[in-house]
Amino acid sequence: MIISEITESLHDLAFHTTESLAQLTGVSRAAIVRLTRKLGYTGFTELRNLARQEVKTGTHSPLARFTQTDDDPEPTTLLGRKIRQDVRNLSLSQELVGRALPAAADTAAKAPAVFVLGARKSYGLAIYFGRLLKDIRDNVHIVDPGYPDDLARCGKGDVVIALLFRRYSTATVNLIEHAKRRGARIILVTDGASHGFTIRIDHLLVATTDSPTLYHSMVAPLSLLELLGQEIAAQDPSATRASLERAERFTDAQGALLE
Repeated sequence: MIISEITESLHDLAFHTTESLAQLTGVSRAAIVRLTRKLGYTGFTELRNLARQEVKTGTHSPLARFTQTDDDPEPTTLLGRKIRQDVRNLSLSQELVGRALPAAADTAAKAPAVFVLGARKSYGLAIYFGRLLKDIRDNVHIVDPGYPDDLARCGKGDVVIALLFRRYSTATVNLIEHAKRRGARIILVTDGASHGFTIRIDHLLVATTDSPTLYHSMVAPLSLLELLGQEIAAQDPSATRASLERAERFTDAQGALLE
């Protein structure tokens, strides 16, 4: 995550190039430049020069333009800081995902079967996202991390959508490797591109989770998963509509929902 790296190692920023920072954060040099311009700088060089000045003089952080302006002071309440950070996470996740989302959705839509995998805190995300997919297509499996036998059925051409957020589950990483050996394609949704477990992943989708609270924020990951579901649904609108209508008829017949 670019912002996390910059804010946590401001002194190191003074000695980075776009290439070295791109390698450290796992994004392209162009993404570094786009982000610095989004923060209000003419480019990475201006941001780095200000960081060097800050190192020498101890003056105001060069990221202050991003976090505070005269017209929009930094919120002093925890609620205000939380909301502001969630907005940042959403904006940064949009930058990091880029064009990767439609390609991942296309792969998932064409797969004979889709397996949604997550463990520990990520299991809640997996259940929610898996239910979204079950509304729009058949042959979706939500893998129970305590009893992951469903993954024994995955094979060549199938897709595993794995959710892996801090603290990272060893079980999830091992099951991803199993699915790779079975010939399945992997869509990994995580919080950074520089982890070892992102190697040989077919599609990598990054959503930042920074938060001023005790807990990592799942606002950006949830938004990304909902967008991924929408993109998958859009691949075959007629099939999606038929599936939604079938589900609607069933819930009506069962009286499952309040009027």
